[in-house]
Amino acid sequence: MTRTFDQLGDTIVGDKIVIEARSITIDRIDSGTGRHRGQFADARDNAKAVIDIPFRYVLEKKSGKSKKSSH
Repeated sequence: MTRTFDQLGDTIVGDKIVIEARSITIDRIDSGTGRHRGQFADARDNAKAVIDIPFRYVLEKKSGKSKKSSH
């Protein structure tokens, strides 16, 4: 069983997060750096978010691989 975060202020992070809701509105687009931009959205009415792709360093830690050399 997966953990469910349902309290005010709970946060999830990942490289790809999928959201599902009855109403989704994009609030604004953040300029970010260079060609990278961020989008902010509100998901309302039975909103749910799931991490589809975790951060790369989490995947590397689980597989035992590290980018650092052991010299």
